[in-house]
Amino acid sequence: MEQKDSTEQFESASLVVVDPWSVTKQIDFDEWAYVDDDPDISAFVHRYLGPSRRLISYREFQELASSLRAPFVQWVDEANSHSDIHERLTQGADRNTFAPTALFLHVVWLQIILDKCRNRSARILIISGRTAFWAALRKLAEAQGFSIECRFGAKARLHNARLLLLDFLRFAKELGGIVCRSAISKILLGRGYLQKVAGVDILIDIYLHQSDIIAGTKIRDRYFPGLAEWYRSHGFNVAYYPFLFRAGIAQLPVTYKALKQSAIPFVLFERFITFADIILAVGQCFRLAFANRPRLRSFCGIDCQALVDRRAKSNSLSALYPFLLLRTPQRLVRFGIKPAIFIDWYENQTIDKATHWGWRKAGHPVRHVGVRQFIPMPNLLSEFTTDGEIAAEVAPREQWVCGDILPRLLSTYSHDVKYRVVPALRFSHLFQDISTNRGRGVNCLVLLTHTYAECVEMLQLVSGNSALIESECQSIIIKAQPNAPKVTSAVRSRFSSLPGKALRWSDQGISELLRDTKLVISGGTSAAIEAICYGVPVILMGSRAGLDANPLEQVDRSMWQLIYSQDDFESAFHKLINSTVDIRQRLLVAESARQRYFEVTNEETMQHFLPNLTGTD
Repeated sequence: MEQKDSTEQFESASLVVVDPWSVTKQIDFDEWAYVDDDPDISAFVHRYLGPSRRLISYREFQELASSLRAPFVQWVDEANSHSDIHERLTQGADRNTFAPTALFLHVVWLQIILDKCRNRSARILIISGRTAFWAALRKLAEAQGFSIECRFGAKARLHNARLLLLDFLRFAKELGGIVCRSAISKILLGRGYLQKVAGVDILIDIYLHQSDIIAGTKIRDRYFPGLAEWYRSHGFNVAYYPFLFRAGIAQLPVTYKALKQSAIPFVLFERFITFADIILAVGQCFRLAFANRPRLRSFCGIDCQALVDRRAKSNSLSALYPFLLLRTPQRLVRFGIKPAIFIDWYENQTIDKATHWGWRKAGHPVRHVGVRQFIPMPNLLSEFTTDGEIAAEVAPREQWVCGDILPRLLSTYSHDVKYRVVPALRFSHLFQDISTNRGRGVNCLVLLTHTYAECVEMLQLVSGNSALIESECQSIIIKAQPNAPKVTSAVRSRFSSLPGKALRWSDQGISELLRDTKLVISGGTSAAIEAICYGVPVILMGSRAGLDANPLEQVDRSMWQLIYSQDDFESAFHKLINSTVDIRQRLLVAESARQRYFEVTNEETMQHFLPNLTGTD
């Protein structure tokens, strides 16, 4: 979007800012905009106020947001450039675009409002339930000289107080959980366990889900399947460095017992941290939650300090685990656990940055490799390493990716990362039965994602079009995201009675389901690319309340379509179901996607996982 002089004065533009619970009151306006990310509120506002006076279309909003990604990343890097490691891990100016406090989303809306108000007479109704956005918008109005009227009811203020209270409750829950995990792991694992994990050559970082523990003792590695065994077959002493994913306290004894009996040892960070570490981490969280942050430079002439301060408080109360992971490598080294290489399931999250920093300061040289076995999404800015992060030593310079196209995609904001292509272990099934005529299935497959809001939008669309879908497909099958059990439970509860005679939920693997699929409906998940690799066309849900999560931007557009409305859906459905692209062309697109995004797994390509442990090769 073209940037203009932000000091220009407005004579006619005026804003009326209301919370979502006050929309039904009589308000005079010319255009309206809902600026938060709740799909239910967005849908209600859209129905109540009508689409004709919407300030900006969904599609135009996403295009403008994409134009602001690069300057936003640069602004965040500059804001964090003088922060120490604790401040950096809790900085309010961050790039997690799908965090609940929605910093980038609100920055985009402030820029749009500023641009739309220039040199025109308009009374614009702004709907938001976030007090931080109200404060930022008021600052913008004062700076630009246009009038603003704010109408907030008691429900809105209670809602924001509740959100802050939830941050504290989540912190208390995490604190109680880590205290229990630390105590129980020390009791159940004992000192004999330490001998099992000594002398490790390679430490592999993974998330460990409760469902990954099979028959009490066998552990399934869903992130790097077969890699630990392959390393062991080549003479390396290997151990896992797991982050237990949503493990309940009642499940801990069974979990620790299984890990203790596993053939491949597990190095659990909670076994090695001390209660002094926990107390120090708690102190840091509260110190930074209530600290006075330095004022930041405006973003494109817009004062975003209120948004940043609110995000910083939430980040600080979410930093308990990152602060503990900063200290864990030092504890491991003191216990004699000194790996030559640390293979990190790397998403560039706060815990990844903390772990990388911790190993750099552990007093033992460790080659830290960030391994990315997933497809980045352009709007999920936090997934991308930046030059500022490399300079600050919070991200590894060496990263291994699962496909030829990924070094180019991931280099969007960094130029000093060394990439290596390694086999796409999680996607090995895509190279099986390649000769099969794919894309000739009979079912419509709905692939849900990690995000509740996105799942709600998707199923609302499917339920409203079940008759249309069933006119061309034998069944509508819903496949939940296996890594998001809480989201799945909430979504299934809400949509327990979806319409459609042939609609059902399935726990089958994606590769099995795709073999009999005619059309996929999905959102921000790499499973959408898997569908393309099977020659199956995809309808991708664009967001009507927030930012798109689109993994298909670099894929041949004859195989997918991004939709925002009912009309979009009907058009995309008929186009893709009755596509003039024949099965041979689809399979050519599928083969191209496989070759670009995923490296085949065989004995030759597995050699790329063999590093020179004496240094960076």
